[in-house]
Amino acid sequence: MRHKVPLSTIIADQLYLFNEGTNYQSYLMLGAHIINEDNAYGVRFSV
Repeated sequence: MRHKVPLSTIIADQLYLFNEGTNYQSYLMLGAHIINEDNAYGVRFSV
């Protein structure tokens, strides 16, 4: 699944919904995710 917003960026809308308790897709921003930026692979981890 590809996202238009880089996974390495947690945007203000996501934080607002998370704090409100209505971000039902928080698994997309939290935890470990393999990312590819500028043809370099890495892992992004957020708690």
